[in-house]
Amino acid sequence: MQKLLIILNIACLIGISGICQAQSIPRKSVSSAGGTLTGGSNMITFNIGETVIPSLSGGGNIITQGFEQPGEQINTGIIPSILCGGGSFLVPFSAIDIGGGNTFTAQLSNASGSFASPVNIGTLAGNASGNINAVIPLNTPSGSGYRIRVISSFPAVIGSDNGQNIAFSGLPCGWSAEPNGAGCNAGSSVAYDFNTQRFTVTSTNCYYPNSFTSDALAFAQYDLCGNGSITAQVTSITPLGLGWAGVTMRESNAAGAKKAQLMTNLGAFSRREFRTTTGAAAYPQQFPSQNRYWLRITRNGNQFAMYISQNGTSWSFSGTQTIVMGNCIEVGLVVTNYNPNSTVTANFANVSVTGGNNTKPTINTQEDILTAADFTIMPNPTTGIISLDLSSYGKRQVRLDMYNLQGKLLRSSTIETIKGKEEIDLTAFASGMYLIRVRAEGIPDVTKRVVLNSNR
Repeated sequence: MQKLLIILNIACLIGISGICQAQSIPRKSVSSAGGTLTGGSNMITFNIGETVIPSLSGGGNIITQGFEQPGEQINTGIIPSILCGGGSFLVPFSAIDIGGGNTFTAQLSNASGSFASPVNIGTLAGNASGNINAVIPLNTPSGSGYRIRVISSFPAVIGSDNGQNIAFSGLPCGWSAEPNGAGCNAGSSVAYDFNTQRFTVTSTNCYYPNSFTSDALAFAQYDLCGNGSITAQVTSITPLGLGWAGVTMRESNAAGAKKAQLMTNLGAFSRREFRTTTGAAAYPQQFPSQNRYWLRITRNGNQFAMYISQNGTSWSFSGTQTIVMGNCIEVGLVVTNYNPNSTVTANFANVSVTGGNNTKPTINTQEDILTAADFTIMPNPTTGIISLDLSSYGKRQVRLDMYNLQGKLLRSSTIETIKGKEEIDLTAFASGMYLIRVRAEGIPDVTKRVVLNSNR
């Protein structure tokens, strides 16, 4: 009401006798460009943004101008463009003129962006801007048109949505699937049932013949950095006897990548494959399955070992190979066909990935600085290029890791901090919030958030 009082006081000072009275109007945003009102010999000009029902009486020299300030508003901030079922993340929002005793609620639309039947995914008590801790329901269908908004309870205000589409893969956090799998042109399809906790992987025309220098696989993949294992039970292959299904560890999802791969046909045979040189032959070897359809591959440095089991408890050693791979590799579930023009679907249960250091770093949501060793990110938010000030690390060697909010490692590099600063180009990534972690020997890790507003 400050602008109104100033206007009326000026009117009184310039000689308009009578009563200067401001009327109160319930809050409601009604846009207006203002205007001029004349009454008798008096005139008032108003231009105060949100204006309604201005009135001027000249007979009694009474000026009454009713107006309202901008109404209650809630604006939802930037949300990661890709989320996963069961994943937790922050929903940032700004709030204007919200009353006490209020609860903010983050809501998820359907896959088409409609809030006709919204799903509540998190709440926060208060009346000021902040961040809501939200969790995507496990059974959220896959789709690429989701939106998120924030509403309030007192007063009841529906805020704007986040302004860009959000995609859900329908897979557990950390898992992903490319349409081409590994070397299979649009032939890879992966689904997950959160109720039964089973994967379904379908291979359409994914077939690679002798000389086995280039793979064609339907592939559900998971990033693993460092030592670890992948375990799965193959429960069905349809049509039976027309495909192979199993687990793999690959340097990448490129068709000719180095790999260790263990599969079954749910019949008489299991099959192991090792490719020790990129683009070279993989040398498949078949051996009796003896109804052992639980499969496991472990990595310890450059040593890859395979195991098979009938029950997931007692394991038999099945082979080992030294393969020089990078620290971060792709592990997961694979299906391939016996014939070039066919479709094969396999189901996997009891899938687990252990080890590695690729999980989302733990961060303090209130304070970014975790230790005496610290770094800064400038500018933040950024449109693409950021500069890290690493001067507090002295001349140490540090590792820079970048993650999305689902914990997927997006890039990693090791640098010497002699210069004190390091420039990183993020223009290849979509708009959203990311985590930058700096690691150095003998010093606790430091992780900070960076907000990217790109044109991608």
